[in-house]
Amino acid sequence: RALELGADGSEMDVQMTSDSVLVAFHHHDLSEDTNLDGLVNSHAWAEIKKGHFSFGLHKRLSIVSLEELFAGIGDLHEHIFTLDCKLYTQNDSAHFQRSFARALAELISRYELGDKVNIEAPYEEFLEELRKKSGSLNLFVYAYDFNEAYSSAIRKNLSGITISNDLIDSEQVQKAQEHGLKVAIWDVDNNKENLQALQKKPDYIQTDELKSLIRIK
Repeated sequence: RALELGADGSEMDVQMTSDSVLVAFHHHDLSEDTNLDGLVNSHAWAEIKKGHFSFGLHKRLSIVSLEELFAGIGDLHEHIFTLDCKLYTQNDSAHFQRSFARALAELISRYELGDKVNIEAPYEEFLEELRKKSGSLNLFVYAYDFNEAYSSAIRKNLSGITISNDLIDSEQVQKAQEHGLKVAIWDVDNNKENLQALQKKPDYIQTDELKSLIRIK
């Protein structure tokens, strides 16, 4: 829907099933929004794909895999996709992160999306795993403090920073960009915040009020 409205791309939250299928899902637990329960990573894809959302206008919509999502977009390579990796698991964290990174790198390679995907995560070790799989991926550190994010991105030679609109100002955006980093701003929920975000001149704005942002642009 975002692409139909005229967005340059879309940000989506990504999780992984127990059999390494990547799905688009936000919450920590499936019970928060669907007819299933538990972590995405505690279920195989065969179970997840039978589930559906259970609220409002989204009621009865199925949970989708990234494979299905990318396969269904005809002009796929004309857009930018930001993948916010939600690393929720009860298993061994290091093994899980390696499996997640491998599945993500393979999917991006299969659809030849290397320069069309930004991957964001709060963990340096996971971003390192992704770099091992493919040195050309656009990796963004997801942080709640600009100085921390800036230091991490410079130290690890990352592509950029993802940060809340409330936690970065114009000067900090400029500082990051002057050092070769791109800046993605999220937590932009209405017309006023769209204007505030635009004035900071980031590279990406992840807005929940898309129609307003398109009108302003």
